[in-house]
Amino acid sequence: MLRAFPIEPFRWPMPSEREVRLLLHDDVSPGHLWYERNYLLVRILVADDNPMVRHYLREVLEQRGIWRVCDEARTGGEVLPKVQRTLPDVILLDFQMPELNGLEVAKQVSRLFPKIPILMITFHFSKQLAEAARDVGIRGACAKTDVRSIMAGVDALLHQESYFPAIQTNIA
Repeated sequence: MLRAFPIEPFRWPMPSEREVRLLLHDDVSPGHLWYERNYLLVRILVADDNPMVRHYLREVLEQRGIWRVCDEARTGGEVLPKVQRTLPDVILLDFQMPELNGLEVAKQVSRLFPKIPILMITFHFSKQLAEAARDVGIRGACAKTDVRSIMAGVDALLHQESYFPAIQTNIA
């Protein structure tokens, strides 16, 4: 007579989020998502020197249920170490920041992490800045004051598209 013994399923130790991101980084396209309590999360790094703007962007972005601000940077010099540590799905990057401006930071990030899309946000949005942003690997740029444009830009970048809205000119 055969006796049946309960067999415990083998359980692999669950890797940390950082381990998964580091292992998959070269093969991961923008929009690589992380699970938290059965929800897919998009991790966003916000880089802006103004704490009120960072707080406002966090509030606006996290209204989209699956978007989470994973970290914040106050200066251009803080961005690269925070990207290396958190490996975000998308970066919101201010143009004018202390230490390094957004174009200089984007050049470094794009060289080391070409698959992480960057949306440059600025009060000084212009056609010339948009062209300079493209030249350094930035995949989108928009006015910091246009919340709809920021949301549309993040969404476009997560879908592997670029986002450079038309420049509005007020000529009377």
